[in-house]
Amino acid sequence: MGYSENFIDHIAELVTAKLKADSVTINDLARTDIVDTDDLLELNAGRSVKIGDLKKFIMGYDVILEILGKDSIMPPTDSNVFSARRSLCEISNNNELLKKIFLRSDQVDSTEFLLKLLGGVEVGEFIDSMTAGKGAGIFADGRAQVESLEVRSYLKVMELIYNRLSALEGDYVMTESGTIEQLEDLGEKTYRLHIRKRWENDFTALEKDDILRASINNLDKAGEYYVAFYRVLSKNSVENTLTVVMYSDEECPSGHNYPPAKGMTMHRWGNTSDKKRQNCWYISSTEGRIVYLTGVTSPKLSQDMYASFYGLPVNLDIFANKPINYDEPYLYVRGLLAQDIIHVDHQGRLVYEIVDRGAWSEEVANSDDPYLFEAKRESTGLMETHDVWLNSCRYRCLKTGTRLRPKWNSPDWVEISGDPKIWMDFEQPNGTEFAHAIDCPIHVHIYKGTEEITEDVLDADIEWTRDTGNPDADIAWAAQHSSSKKFIHITDDDCPPDVWLVKFTCKAFVRDNKGKTEPVENYYFVE
Repeated sequence: MGYSENFIDHIAELVTAKLKADSVTINDLARTDIVDTDDLLELNAGRSVKIGDLKKFIMGYDVILEILGKDSIMPPTDSNVFSARRSLCEISNNNELLKKIFLRSDQVDSTEFLLKLLGGVEVGEFIDSMTAGKGAGIFADGRAQVESLEVRSYLKVMELIYNRLSALEGDYVMTESGTIEQLEDLGEKTYRLHIRKRWENDFTALEKDDILRASINNLDKAGEYYVAFYRVLSKNSVENTLTVVMYSDEECPSGHNYPPAKGMTMHRWGNTSDKKRQNCWYISSTEGRIVYLTGVTSPKLSQDMYASFYGLPVNLDIFANKPINYDEPYLYVRGLLAQDIIHVDHQGRLVYEIVDRGAWSEEVANSDDPYLFEAKRESTGLMETHDVWLNSCRYRCLKTGTRLRPKWNSPDWVEISGDPKIWMDFEQPNGTEFAHAIDCPIHVHIYKGTEEITEDVLDADIEWTRDTGNPDADIAWAAQHSSSKKFIHITDDDCPPDVWLVKFTCKAFVRDNKGKTEPVENYYFVE
C-alpha cells in the first residue's frame, strides 16, 4: 500500500515538530520554518541525522509504526508495535497460555507432541567413554551410551556385541520356548496363556501334550525365583494361546508347583505322547554339566532319561562300584567317533594305549609298522606301546623300532607275563647207568619257564662242585675242573672207589637286564 509524497511530508513535519518541542539540542531547527530533507537533525549526545533518512526509518517498509504503551487500549495490528513495558505485561498476562506452547527450562515440564532433539541429548554430567564415562547421552547419529539398561519386556537387536568376558547363571535349555504376556484363570488349576509375539507373524512352537518347564524371577530385593511345570492341553494358533494345566506338587522335582504368572518364560521339557518331542539339551551352572535328555515324559527325571552329559557326573546306578570321582568332570555318551584320542593322567602326562600285536614276528620288526614304545602309530593315529608273545611269554616293547628278538633279559623288551621260574636241566646222552666204567658227558641247560636262556648265562657265573665226604679232596677236584662250565665229562677218575655215593653239583647265577641275580642249581649222583 503506497502513500503520497504530501502525506509523508506531513508526517515528517509532525515528527520534526515533536522533536523541536522535546529536544534540548534542536536550537537550529527553532530558527526556521522550512526543513529540507538534506538538513541535519541534531539528536542527543551531539549525534545528527538527515531528515530524509529519518523519514525512511519512520516509514519502514511502507508501514507507519505506532508504539503501544503499557496502558494503551489500542489493539495490536501490523502497523504498530509493543513497547518494552507492554511486552513484559503481555508475557505476564499470558503465562498460562505460554505454558501450553513452550517447554520450561526452570522446572519440570512435558509435552504431548513429538520432541525432536536434532543435536542429541545429554543427561547428568556426561563423559563419552566406554571405560571411564559417566552419565548418559544420545548422539545425533543415533548412538546411545548409558551406565546401565533395564528392559521390563524384551530387547530386540540386529547385532549383539558384548564383552569377551561373560558369565551364565542358572539353566539354559535348547528347546522351543515362549513368554506369558497375559493369562486367564479357568479354574481347576487350568489356565489360558497368551504367548508374546516377538514379531508380527510370530506364533508359538509349543504343542499339545508338551511338558512345560517355566521359571520366573521377580527381580525384587528378596530375589524370589522358582520353577514350575505345566502340561499343554490345547493350542490356538490364531490367538497364539495355550491352555495348560498345572502338575501336582508330588509330580514336581521340588515337591511344590506354582501357578503361571505374567512375564514367565517357559520351554519344552518333554512330551507325554510325541517321542520326537521328548528330548532336549540343557546347560546348568548350578549342576555343573551339559546334559542331553531323552524320553522325558514327566517333570521328574528318571535315570534312563540321561542320554549323555559332560561335566560333573550324574549319580546313576550304572556307575555303582565303578571308580567315579564325582568331584571331577566326565564325558558320558552312547557312542564316540574320534580320529585322535590322547590319553593323559591327572597330572597331564601322556598315557599310552597298550596294544597286543600277537606273536612276535621278525618281519613286522623290520616293516614300516614296527613295534613301538610310547609313540604315535601312523596306521591308527594313536599313542601306543606294543606287547608281543613268544614261547608262552608276553613281552612289552621298551624301544621303538627295535629289531631284537624278545627274551627275558633283552634291553628292548620286558617280560610281563609267563612262567617266572628259573631252572636247570642236564642232558646226558650216555644215560645214567653204566655196567663197567663210568662215561657220562653232561650238557647244562638253563630255562626261564619254557624258554631256554643258557646262552644268556655267562660261563663265569657257572661252577661245578663235588661232595664225597672228603672236603680237602673235593676242593682240589673243583680247582681241577674250574674250566668246566656248561659241559663236564664225568669218568671213573672223578669217583673215588671207596666212596659208595658221589654227588656232583652245577650252580649258576642268572643275571637279568636290571642287575638282579638269581641262583639256580642241579645235581648228578654216582653210586
